Amino acid sequence: MNLDQDAVSSFNWVGLSTVVNAFVQLAQVALLARFLTSTEFGMMALIQIVVTFSTFFLDMGFSNAVIQKQDVTHRQLTGLYWLNIAVGIITFLAIYSLSPFIANVFDSQSISSLIKVAAASFLIVPFGQLYRVILQKELKFRMLAVTDMIATGAALLCSLALALQGYGVYSLVLAMLLNNAVITIGCMLVGVRHFVPSGPFSLDDLRSFYGFGLFQTGEKVINYFGAQVDKLIIGRYLGMDALGLYNMAWNIIIFPILRINPVFTQVAFPIFSKIQNMPEQLNRYYGKMLSMIMLINFPLMAGLFLSADEIVRLFYGPGWERTAPIIRILAAAGLLKSFANPGWTVILAKGRADVGFYLNIVWVFLIGAISYPAARSGSLNAVAYGQTAATLLIGLAWHSLVIKYGEISYRSFLPSILKTALMTAGMSFVVYLLGHLVELSTIQSLVTKIMIGLLTYGSLLFYFDRESFDLIRRRGY
Repeated sequence: MNLDQDAVSSFNWVGLSTVVNAFVQLAQVALLARFLTSTEFGMMALIQIVVTFSTFFLDMGFSNAVIQKQDVTHRQLTGLYWLNIAVGIITFLAIYSLSPFIANVFDSQSISSLIKVAAASFLIVPFGQLYRVILQKELKFRMLAVTDMIATGAALLCSLALALQGYGVYSLVLAMLLNNAVITIGCMLVGVRHFVPSGPFSLDDLRSFYGFGLFQTGEKVINYFGAQVDKLIIGRYLGMDALGLYNMAWNIIIFPILRINPVFTQVAFPIFSKIQNMPEQLNRYYGKMLSMIMLINFPLMAGLFLSADEIVRLFYGPGWERTAPIIRILAAAGLLKSFANPGWTVILAKGRADVGFYLNIVWVFLIGAISYPAARSGSLNAVAYGQTAATLLIGLAWHSLVIKYGEISYRSFLPSILKTALMTAGMSFVVYLLGHLVELSTIQSLVTKIMIGLLTYGSLLFYFDRESFDLIRRRGY
């Protein structure tokens, strides 16, 4: 099987996993919104920030280094494996000890016990983390896709069963732990065919990983902190109820990016690493990836903007109406993020982890400077507008860095992306116009907008971009 065939097979499996997991997670949120309050969702949002932020320290950026480097020895992998486990234990103890302090900062004492339970993730994840990286490097995405789908399904059943028993926010926390456990076990069962840790090893064996790894860790930490600054500020100054509302709106916007972009980027990074010294091929693959991502994300974000009220009423139910205006504002930020996000695959494939690190330092200060006065004004909408403005500014800078350090020329594929934007504008006009001609119920209105949007966008694709239309039809996306 050649590289193109590997790429197509991997893409198909990641795509299937993404679609299944997306529907399952949407169902989970929609169902649990009937049992949990916005305050409880706000508490879970804060817990996820703490846990995800700490996760970046587990392998200190070495995972992507394993994929990027073409000659990693068994002794080095052994060192990384045991180092991951040691750091996981240290991270668990640190979070467990700091949980009362975190609770005091956000004036919510019940957060402390929740964080202690969630910290158990760091006693689970490290045992399978390196195996997952090795399977990604070897393009074994079929196994990863199956494992992820089983884990997501198990988490859904667990959270619903616990919510029905009255466990409240603990239903989300315990489901998260189960999800991590299933993924860890699955990766270990298959991963041992490719690697079994042994000894002895020395930290000196990992010397070649340090530079890349430290910059990667720094970039991930700062990038994630920058992505959560607005939520942390909201939680601190506007309370858990406001955080729950804002986070639910942001989750709707970020959901397509977290689910669609990785279909391409998870496969692209190991492939780009293999062709990192072939500029022509790198440009060709990157152009195809970005064009396809925007072909899907442009109409999705437009659809979220046009259907925000119906989505909130149908999926979240009564009490969540205030999230709809925030969704409409953040749709532009989501679109900008989906366009900029894939650039990291090229930058890292080139071995330049430092580029993202320095840019994200700027991002943290920028989003903080905008979000703080917006939150102090008492307006969630103001914070959303600030997020969009900051995303635009940092996105322009990021693309210039992709051009410079990734040696990417946008000239060859930017016209295709602009064509997609125009087709999306045409679709949006038709949906908006027809959606206001007749008074319909919530579900009728949403279904009508979806059907009109699909028909209009599909027709425009058929007439103006037949190649993309045929590709989507063949793949079923």
